[in-house]
Amino acid sequence: MKKSNKNQCLSVVQKNELSKIISRMPNFSSQGSLGVFFDYYLVCEATARKLIYYKTGSYANILVITSIKAAVTLYFPEKEDQILIDDIFKSGEGHRHNKTCRQLRNSYIHNLSPEDRSEIETRITLLTSYMVNWINIITS
Repeated sequence: MKKSNKNQCLSVVQKNELSKIISRMPNFSSQGSLGVFFDYYLVCEATARKLIYYKTGSYANILVITSIKAAVTLYFPEKEDQILIDDIFKSGEGHRHNKTCRQLRNSYIHNLSPEDRSEIETRITLLTSYMVNWINIITS
């Protein structure tokens, strides 16, 4: 069931579901900055999937950045320029010291790359600021 492309507000139930996802943060943060990164990224990815579901009526097996942007445009049009979607969710290889959260997550999880771990730890403040901003906006 595809929804209209007109701007819409999330229902109270939908907002509550997003809040439940955030409340289920896995608490990897006890493992230091790398854990903090994964706590926030996993919540961002799960909430992005949920927003896509709300927009399209079907679950996304693969996160497609255009689908995330479309959902943000639909539900948060007044705040879409405040969310750095590309900096969180852009996939692909990326360039050292400028990788997105998703690129770092993928390359670290799949390869246990020490360079990616170091990049996460070095850029943790900036990376978490992108993700915390996402979380704050979608739950506002």
